[in-house]
Amino acid sequence: MRRFNVNELLWTCTLVFIDCIIIYGIITGNIYNILSRRLVNFSYVAVICIAIFAVVQIPKIFTVADRGGVKKSNSIFILAISVMAVGISSQAKVYGTNNMISVVIMEEHHNHEEETIPDGTIDMSDEKFYCYLEQMQKSPDKYNGRKVKVSGQLRYQNNQYLITKSVMNCCAADVKVYGIILNGAEEETLSDGKECTIYGEVKVIPVKFNNKNIKLPAIYVKEVQNK
Repeated sequence: MRRFNVNELLWTCTLVFIDCIIIYGIITGNIYNILSRRLVNFSYVAVICIAIFAVVQIPKIFTVADRGGVKKSNSIFILAISVMAVGISSQAKVYGTNNMISVVIMEEHHNHEEETIPDGTIDMSDEKFYCYLEQMQKSPDKYNGRKVKVSGQLRYQNNQYLITKSVMNCCAADVKVYGIILNGAEEETLSDGKECTIYGEVKVIPVKFNNKNIKLPAIYVKEVQNK
């Protein structure tokens, strides 16, 4: 009698699929849109544990099949995981489209760890975007002229382009989109909604905010790399 258990195969594939979703979210940075930085650290452990479970599950595929055939619960579970995968892959675009983008964060209270911006190029990666931007806005002259690299979504607001990121304070429900003003880029290299990496220099510009004149760090664009 040939041994092959479809239910165990589906469950193994589901575990592999979940692992791939988490890995994709980590690589693209979209996982930071639905999890806090501390929880993301646990996702690395989850990737390893799920991979182990999937490997252990493989021998069970070659066992006697259940008499009831394919369980309906497996199909429902796989559908739910598929919806989650679509959600993770599109989180940045959804938030970037439906929310007004904030370019000033100095007066906000955000739950995050303070980090010192190191010397050299300011790499505003996903988990450091908010805290670095906050420090740059508090002391803009200190970082004027520094080289900077930031990946995100281009948005066109108030007749100017911004490079934006979705930032979460506690949970996905309070995600807010923040942006940095871009200057000096050729118009044909920018497109609203495009995902890209910006290389440039920090340039301090005067901005009127709440009837007050303030200074904000903008980016003078040197290079645009499409994702």
